[in-house]
Amino acid sequence: MKRNWHLSRVLVGSIFVVVTVGVSGNLLTVHTVLSSKKMRTSGNFLLMSLSLSDTCVLLFSLAVILSRTLLAEIDRSSAILCKMPIYLLILSGFISVNHLPVIAYNRYSIVTKDRVVHGRCFSKMRMIIIVTCLWILPGIVLVMPSLEFGEIDFVPELGGCGLVETTLSGWLYTTFRMVSNTVVSCGLITPVFYVLTFKKIHHLKNRVREALSLQSGTDLRPGPTGFSKEEMALTRMALLAFCCFVVCWLPTFVLHLATFRMFKPLPLATMFRFLAFSSSTFNPLIYVGTNKSFRREIFRFIRQTAVSVLLRVLRLIVIQ
Repeated sequence: MKRNWHLSRVLVGSIFVVVTVGVSGNLLTVHTVLSSKKMRTSGNFLLMSLSLSDTCVLLFSLAVILSRTLLAEIDRSSAILCKMPIYLLILSGFISVNHLPVIAYNRYSIVTKDRVVHGRCFSKMRMIIIVTCLWILPGIVLVMPSLEFGEIDFVPELGGCGLVETTLSGWLYTTFRMVSNTVVSCGLITPVFYVLTFKKIHHLKNRVREALSLQSGTDLRPGPTGFSKEEMALTRMALLAFCCFVVCWLPTFVLHLATFRMFKPLPLATMFRFLAFSSSTFNPLIYVGTNKSFRREIFRFIRQTAVSVLLRVLRLIVIQ
């Protein structure tokens, strides 16, 4: 197959930049949650797990692009090298998406329930069980192609392995993944929890205004939850990350539905896929840009690392 190598280099270069920024940001998020006691909350623990899954999405998407542009001949001769990046990318994508409704419910719980009840629902042991399920259960989607529901094979038009969507079972397999992710998780469950959460916040704010207008000293608290401004900021941050995910993945979903059992226009499909996987890079940027706690801890770590590296360089210069 004849290739546009200039376009391939531009694509690989763009993917490499996005992956580098995204992986660095997501790993900084993981370090921030683990290194600071104040950041070790149930909500931040879920964000840390999401950052790890986003890191996997970025790395495996890079592996898929490289296999299609630089290693096509090796891919064609090796079924493992051809199919494995696709399987891992599908798995990590499912894991990442499944975090969104759980994070939304966590925000709903912290706002609507008593802190003691919320603490029991998201205790340390339950958080371990929840995160373990989030990482294990999506493995079901990898079994489907072996049951002849969906097919992953070498696609000449792609120059590498991919989902064969020109067959009915292949198209239905991709549709099943997108519907379960985009429609069920992102279109129904997650938005419902955020709507209920902000509806409760609006109700509590009205109670505060009424209490202030009556000059009552006993009803100044918003209710039994008493959520802090930091929790409110974290809720807004999680909602913004969810909206970013929907915006990035929606064009891919629409393009899939519009090309029933047809090969998608390669430039358009590549651009939409690039946008979709870029959502994993946008998340840490959203954390830093909208949350003071994340921004403070990440910048502190960067400063400490920069000073440490500078001191080591100076020591080496002095020794020499």
